[in-house]
Amino acid sequence: MWWTVAYLIVFTVLAWLFFQKLTNRYEAEITRLKQDQNTIETVTQSFENTLTEQRTSLSLLRTECDRQLEMIDKLHNEVRHQKGRAASQATLKGQALEKWAPFVDHPNIDTDWKIENWSFLGSPIDYIVWHYSTKKEDNLRDGKVVFLDVKAGKSGLTTKQRRIRDIIEAGNVEWRTIRLD
Repeated sequence: MWWTVAYLIVFTVLAWLFFQKLTNRYEAEITRLKQDQNTIETVTQSFENTLTEQRTSLSLLRTECDRQLEMIDKLHNEVRHQKGRAASQATLKGQALEKWAPFVDHPNIDTDWKIENWSFLGSPIDYIVWHYSTKKEDNLRDGKVVFLDVKAGKSGLTTKQRRIRDIIEAGNVEWRTIRLD
C-alpha cells in the first residue's frame, strides 16, 4: 500500500512538473505574442505616420503641380498673345513696306522703272509694273509687264500667289479687249 501512495506522490510530482513546464511555455509564448503584438502595433503606427506624411507630401506636390500647370497655362496664353501681336506687327510692317516699294532701292527693282508706271493692286498681287517705251519697236524688244509682290521678313507667298506665279512663269498670260455697250 505504501507503494501506491509512493506512486501517487511520484505521479503527482511528475504531473505538477509537467503542468509547471507547460505553464512556463504558455507564459513564454504569451510574452512572445505580447512582444509581437507590441512590435506589430509599433510598425503599424510607424506605417500610419509614414502614410500620413506621404499623403501630406502628395497633397503638397499636387498643389505645386496645379500651381505649375496654371503658370504654364498663363505663359502659354501670353506666348500665344505675343505671337499674335508679333504677327500683327509683321503684317502692319509688310503693308507699310508695300506702299514704299516703288521708292526704295532693291536688286529686284530695275532703276529705269518709272514710279508712275507702278499700279497697286493689293491682293493677291501687290503691284503690276508697266515697263514700256513710246517706240513700238523698243516696246516689243525691251518692254515688259512685271507682276510684283512685296514681302517683309520671313513671310512667303500664299498658295494663291504661288499658283498665279506658276501660271505667269509658264507663259499662260493673254490679252483680251472687252467692249461693253
